[in-house]
Amino acid sequence: MMQRFISTQTINPNEKFVFMGNIEKFPVEYVGTYRLILNTGFYLDFLDTCYVPSISRNLVSLSKLDVVGYSCTKRDLVNECSTYLWHKRLGHISKKMMKRLV
Repeated sequence: MMQRFISTQTINPNEKFVFMGNIEKFPVEYVGTYRLILNTGFYLDFLDTCYVPSISRNLVSLSKLDVVGYSCTKRDLVNECSTYLWHKRLGHISKKMMKRLV
């Protein structure tokens, strides 16, 4: 995880925390610029990213991204009856689940 940070700044203990929905707080160990490399070869640099080793999953705050100018949009699908649309909705569905849907 740390190898994707292109710059970091150490934070003093008890200086900065990430607060969860259940009011639990986790201390931030580093703040820096994180480079997210996409499958297309392009990348996004997230500024002021908090590194919290005690959180087991990555969190992205859409409101924070909105403040710095990112936008989150969905691509328009040309044919809503297409098999591609169904694949995107259902993924690799099992035979049992297909029978249940029918």
